[in-house]
Amino acid sequence: MQRRFKEGENYLKKVIAGFATLASEEDAGPGDGVMYTWLGEAQFRMKNYPLALQSFQKAITALESGAQYDDSRTGLITD
Repeated sequence: MQRRFKEGENYLKKVIAGFATLASEEDAGPGDGVMYTWLGEAQFRMKNYPLALQSFQKAITALESGAQYDDSRTGLITD
C-alpha cells in the first residue's frame, strides 16, 4: 500500500466484494481471511479503529472456517 491507505482500502473492498460474487468453493487466491486482514491493516493505519476491528474479526472468522490446513492455522495465529 505504500502509505496510500485510503486507496488500498477502496481497492480491497472492491476485490472482497468481487470475490464474494463468485460464490466459488475453490480455495484460490489469498482468501477472505487474508483480504480482510489487509483491509483491517489499511483501516488501522488511517486510525479508523472500529472498522479495523470489524475487518480483523471477519478475518479471524474466515480463517477459523478453513483452519484444517497448516497455512490457515499459521494465518490465524498471525492475525
